[in-house]
Amino acid sequence: QGKEDDNIVYDLVGVIRDITSDIHGDRIYFIRVDCPPKAIGKQDVFLHSSRTVNSTDELPLGTAVKLQAKRGKKGFEAVHAGIISPDGGVTPEYWISGVIVSSSVDKTNQNVYIVKPIFISQDSDVRYFLHSNRLGLEDKFFQLLPGTKLNFRPSERCQEGSKIEIFQVKLMSRKYDVEYLLQTTESYLKKEDATQLDCQYLISGVHAFKFLGCNIKSTDVMRALDIGEKIMSLHNLPKSSVKNCMEAFLSSSFLNTKKGALQEYLQQNKEMLDQTRMIEYFTMIVEILPQFSNVIYYLIKDWFKEKDVLLKAMMEMLKIIGSKYIRQIGSDDTTFLDYKDTPLVPTNGELTSLFDFKDKLMPVKQSTPYQDCLEYMETYFRLQRAEGFSTLINGIRDLQEGNLDYRDMNVFTEVSLVGPASNERYVSLALRVKPVKQIKDWTMTKQLMCGNLVCLTC
Repeated sequence: QGKEDDNIVYDLVGVIRDITSDIHGDRIYFIRVDCPPKAIGKQDVFLHSSRTVNSTDELPLGTAVKLQAKRGKKGFEAVHAGIISPDGGVTPEYWISGVIVSSSVDKTNQNVYIVKPIFISQDSDVRYFLHSNRLGLEDKFFQLLPGTKLNFRPSERCQEGSKIEIFQVKLMSRKYDVEYLLQTTESYLKKEDATQLDCQYLISGVHAFKFLGCNIKSTDVMRALDIGEKIMSLHNLPKSSVKNCMEAFLSSSFLNTKKGALQEYLQQNKEMLDQTRMIEYFTMIVEILPQFSNVIYYLIKDWFKEKDVLLKAMMEMLKIIGSKYIRQIGSDDTTFLDYKDTPLVPTNGELTSLFDFKDKLMPVKQSTPYQDCLEYMETYFRLQRAEGFSTLINGIRDLQEGNLDYRDMNVFTEVSLVGPASNERYVSLALRVKPVKQIKDWTMTKQLMCGNLVCLTC
């Protein structure tokens, strides 16, 4: 049976548990195998440094490796080995993919996480520990939940029992508890003795605030609004930190005009809503983050009473702030343009689906009168503009995403300018094009007929 085993090559994964040197000074690694076959059992597999993908650098304790091993004279020896990369492949870098399985708090009130490598089986006792001081500023304050995925590099020296310390980490996905985020933030903002450093750590957790904006329920919207109002009122902190925190929260689905938590809350509480407070809150937002004036404009346009004087003043202020911001960044968004100033043809942003102009359409009023001529013209102008160009815009979007049905729109590639031509009436350009759909006879085709609308991209 031993002779038969000598020819068997086992594909294994494991973790470096010990390092020594041979008489020539070359490194020998002892590897604990995960889910070993019966022939190997609990014994370590030893690996000579010359058989690793990267034999010039010393591999630290805890490095995850893929290897092929067979029985030798002194036990099982690896005939080839490589470092496991975050994507499961083999690489000379020492990054390991793992997931947080539990957490605790140390004596200094800092979070400590227990991490399990993803490739290790559930029954394996191989674990690593991660102190929150190894994380970036944006991840130090709020506790991460089990299930958070990360790539890490283990330390060569620091060990705690059977666990190896992580000294370098890249968080790939984060999980939080929404109620914990709300309670922790509320309690710190209420503290009278909260230091400026504590508040700085709090609002630096941009990933946590983005997670909160994406996962908050409509029942907790007012709590989130109270938190946002207090954060925007923190005058003793850098404006850039406050801005980054609020931007992370609002750039989530929280402000989504179709299915966001705020939209759902306002629809459910439309009659009981304190409009004055909501308008003051929105005013604070657009003063700090004018890029959200667009979406707020459409939120309050649909949700508030049309004849409210304060609302009309807010709408005009949003138009001014939004228009100024759009001009400042050179955007071609048409949200705040009156119908007289809106270009007849779609802007570049609309053609490339940067701005969904269909979201700006107002429904035709069939049973109630329009407020004035401006509302009537705005409604019908934008509807007709969308009807005329929606097919072209949808076709360009589908082409970019690789979902275009070429029966819906003719597309030509490899377009080149042959040269200009002119006469007394007009100037024309001669183009050479290659159609996506094969054309047998150009004299009979209905593509590129006289009068066709052509969109050229350069």
